[in-house]
Amino acid sequence: MEYLNFEQANCQHCYKCIRHCHVKAIEMVDKQAKIVPDLCIGCGNCFHICPQNAKHITTDINDVKNVINNGEKLIVSLAPAFASYDHLDDPMQFITALKQLGFYQIEETAIGAVNVSEGYKDIYTRDQQHIITSSCPSVNFLITKYYPEYAKYLAPVLSPMMAHNRLIKTKHKDVKTVFIGPCIVKKEETRVCTSPSSCIDFVITFDDVRDWLQERNIDVTNCAPSPFDLAASKATKWYPLSGGIVKATDFSESPRRIITIDGVASCKQLLDHLSELSEPTWIEMNACEEGCINGYGNHDSKLSLYKKSEAVRQYIQQDTLTTDTYTYRPIDIDFDYTTFASITTQTYSEKEIQATLLKLGKPTEADELNCGGCGYQSCRDKAKAILDGKATIEMCLPHMRMISEEMNNIIISHTPNAVIVCDKDFHIIEFNRQAVTAFNTSKQHALYMPVDTILGENLFQSLSDQTPTATLKKRLNTHKKIFDITLQYLPHHHLYLGIFKDITSLEEDKIKRKQTSLDVLEMAQNVIDKQMVVAHEIASLLGETTAETKVTLSQLKELFNEDHTQ
Repeated sequence: MEYLNFEQANCQHCYKCIRHCHVKAIEMVDKQAKIVPDLCIGCGNCFHICPQNAKHITTDINDVKNVINNGEKLIVSLAPAFASYDHLDDPMQFITALKQLGFYQIEETAIGAVNVSEGYKDIYTRDQQHIITSSCPSVNFLITKYYPEYAKYLAPVLSPMMAHNRLIKTKHKDVKTVFIGPCIVKKEETRVCTSPSSCIDFVITFDDVRDWLQERNIDVTNCAPSPFDLAASKATKWYPLSGGIVKATDFSESPRRIITIDGVASCKQLLDHLSELSEPTWIEMNACEEGCINGYGNHDSKLSLYKKSEAVRQYIQQDTLTTDTYTYRPIDIDFDYTTFASITTQTYSEKEIQATLLKLGKPTEADELNCGGCGYQSCRDKAKAILDGKATIEMCLPHMRMISEEMNNIIISHTPNAVIVCDKDFHIIEFNRQAVTAFNTSKQHALYMPVDTILGENLFQSLSDQTPTATLKKRLNTHKKIFDITLQYLPHHHLYLGIFKDITSLEEDKIKRKQTSLDVLEMAQNVIDKQMVVAHEIASLLGETTAETKVTLSQLKELFNEDHTQ
């Protein structure tokens, strides 16, 4: 179902879409949820519950606009659930709004339901164990894909939309048709249709129309009521409500037990136990709770489910404005659902499953929590999904949390530094064994105590969103130690982290080395001073001896001169 998928979204490992997908037609690709088209039944439940509203539904709205803008004739097949569109004084105001958008004619899809009900009456009396209504495409896909052995029980007739389209195409030549309703899977029903005469040209939802009307500034509540160009009898207008098919179809004989089932989960539960029903049954199945009025294509309606139901009921009971009412005329509405492709389920050996469970940290059955956090019912289902390539190991939240906690414990326990974590009230919630040594306090005593009672002061109070980090060197007098301290505020968790590196020995060694250096410098200065004194004394002695030498040499010179003159 290529028309359905998720937009890129901020997936937060919630796996809510997988958890609520009854057929697990979702895979995780690069941490992004993706619908697997071949597995999907088009119920839209995953979109309805996605907290990111990451829906992407391919719409025919632009094609419809182009047809109208080109002046081509476009006939609307409008689902009788239109009365649940929104708060309206008269649901026929919606017809006027559609005509203002430029549609050629507007008819009621329930016209096709007239022919479908006639087909159901004929099938009802057949010699067949079970008969399942075929008006809900999601149910048809659920059965043909996941319960192919029961496809033979699907009533072999077209849906009201397809039957109505065939009626239009046989009456009007060279026209295009568009179905407008609350059902998104009608798009897929059209794609797999094998008969051109029954394949409707376009499908748009009430939500598509809502956006279009807003774009054109058309306020439905200000429109006057208008009639259908062709309307159905009151009976077949019940089709969009739970049990409506049975109510619309007059089964004069009652050889069968009649069962009405709504919701994919309930449908699956019945199908899982269908073989246990021995009596002949007529089963009316709807994928949506309370019937078509709860289709995802009317997701943006402001009406509650109860109000939607009441609005349709009141519409059925009122006198409808119309220029003409459909009179039954037979057409071929046969359709073989057994031709639809089924899902081939891969089977895995116990050895393969156990090997995958081991990777998930679940070596024994006792380790299989079956918590459903990954979106799967059990750990074994998750293991099979991993083998199918739809899931990944990290989707197991308990397993990843266990790994994270073990890693954190190892890091915190084996780091050489003291680690303290405080809550928003500055109470200690983590105190590792290095902190026990550094602050000479037991972990039991430190936990949940105000941090200032342990450190002697609150170092964290200066941190804030504007200044979430701080580094400092500080002597904590209470413990007579010096620390290199790194402080961090974690705003998303309202936690404070402190890492304390005890540098007392290093600082004391620095002081000792400095003192030693000073002592050595003083000794060197003393030696230099002594050398200066000695040098001075030597210089003094040298000066005296030099003078004496000079006197002696002078006397010798004089004696020498006297000897030569004589």
